Formats: sequence, structure tokens, C-alpha cells
Amino acid sequence: MSSVVGHGLAGLAVYQALKRPCRLPGKTPGVLLALGLSLLPDLDVAALALWPGVFHHRGFTHSLVFALLAGGVAAVAVAWRRWENLPRAWLGLSLVAASHPLLDYLMGCGPGVPWLWPLSGEGFLSPVQVVPTAYYSRTLGGLWGLLSHGPTLRGMAQEAAIFLPLLGLAWWLGRGSKRKGEA
Repeated sequence: MSSVVGHGLAGLAVYQALKRPCRLPGKTPGVLLALGLSLLPDLDVAALALWPGVFHHRGFTHSLVFALLAGGVAAVAVAWRRWENLPRAWLGLSLVAASHPLLDYLMGCGPGVPWLWPLSGEGFLSPVQVVPTAYYSRTLGGLWGLLSHGPTLRGMAQEAAIFLPLLGLAWWLGRGSKRKGEA
């Protein structure tokens, strides 16, 4: 799995790139929505720490169905009373949510990503590691300890080096598509 840094920055970059065409909110609400959707699949790690044996990492929360459901719920909230925006918002927000399992897939190690759940429980991993490995724990104390774990900190720095420029590019490209009369 990527770290909270990688997932958050990648989700923000996808959100920023799709904000205008999908008519998504900007400023703080948009940032919070993007971060929430991009980190949501890892709630299984917290559930795993609280209820060992009941949940496992990279389960159904890392599937395309989950991304579509999470994006749909968020889109209903975003498009409330402007239902003509619902399809675009649903597409954009589902892609933000899908950025999480995509990064886990691109890590190329760990449990496979069950893209096709519930049709199949088979997990998939990239044959080539594209993003750095991050670590996780099965206990809350272990999760806290990762904040001082050297390999985790190096991975977070590498993720920042990869995704901050992509976020900047998405922001820059989004500025160029402003319509006349917009601030």
C-alpha cells in the first residue's frame, strides 16, 4: 500500500484535474472530499486493528465497485439540487476513489488488489513496482510506530517527490481552462 501521503496527494491531483470538467467543489470542501475519498479504502486497516480476523487489508474496499459506490454517495452530496451535475460528479469522484487501489496495484507487492470484487476475489498486482512500498500494521500501536519507521518515512518522501509535481501540474492545467469572467 502507498502511505497516507501518497494516497492523499494522488487523490488531490486526480480531483484537481477533474474539478472543472466534473463540476466539483473547490477550496476547502473540495480538498476534504478528495482526501476523504482517496483515503477511504484504508479504513480496512483500522478495522483490521480493531477486529483482527474479521477484516483483511486490501479487501472489498479496494475494488472498483467500492470506488463507484463511494463516488456515488459523494456525488449525490455534491450535486444535491443540481441533479444535472450528478453523472459528471459521480464519474470524477469515483476516479478519485479509484486512485487508491490503483496506487496499491502499482506498488507491485503485498496483498493483491481485488479489482473485480464481488465477481472475483482474485487480487492483482503490477509486475513492476512503480510507487514506493509503504508499511502497515495490524495494531493501533504499530500504526503509530510507523511514524518513526525509517523505510516508511523514506517512502513518504519519495511519494511526495512523485505526486507533488503531478498535483502542481493538475492545478496549473486547471487554471488554464477557466472560462471568461471567472475568478
